[in-house]
Amino acid sequence: MADSDNQELLERIEKLEKINKELKDEKTELKAKYKGVDVEEFISLKNEFDTLENEKAKLEKANKTLANDLEKSNSVIAEKDSNISKLLVDDGIVKALNTLQDHKLNDGALELATLAIKSKGVEIVDGVAMVGDKPMNEFISNDWLQDPASRNLVTEHPSSGGGANGGNGKSEVNKPQTTEEAITEMFQNN
Repeated sequence: MADSDNQELLERIEKLEKINKELKDEKTELKAKYKGVDVEEFISLKNEFDTLENEKAKLEKANKTLANDLEKSNSVIAEKDSNISKLLVDDGIVKALNTLQDHKLNDGALELATLAIKSKGVEIVDGVAMVGDKPMNEFISNDWLQDPASRNLVTEHPSSGGGANGGNGKSEVNKPQTTEEAITEMFQNN
């Protein structure tokens, strides 16, 4: 049994010597390859590299956080811009309707008139409510009032002197209607 144990030990020693030789050869190759490299400088550079990698990871995390914050801010700004545009459109329509020269908006017709005008494609251009290429006031005064559907929503100011309607100055064509009648006529004329 001693011979078999000795044989086994010899085989192990042989394997270890072979591994030792391989490691020495590899060490010799590495020394030749990196001859003249200052080990302390290499370690210092390696530590600096690791520090820079950590800083890079922190900056990437901060950048991601800032990108998310920017996206949220842009979303809030877009929502506020949308609300501002809506207010500019609504305010522009109301102001234009309230300053009509020869017409008066019928009672209760403001919401319907606003919807009718918005349906024409109102946009905000440089802070001004526009319909097509015309400012809101111009569109309402020149185009919308000529639209047959608007007749149900506005009444001409009474003129003095009577006219053909017996002197009361009211035109039967522009007689105020109920909201349902105005809506029906508006959609029939479009």
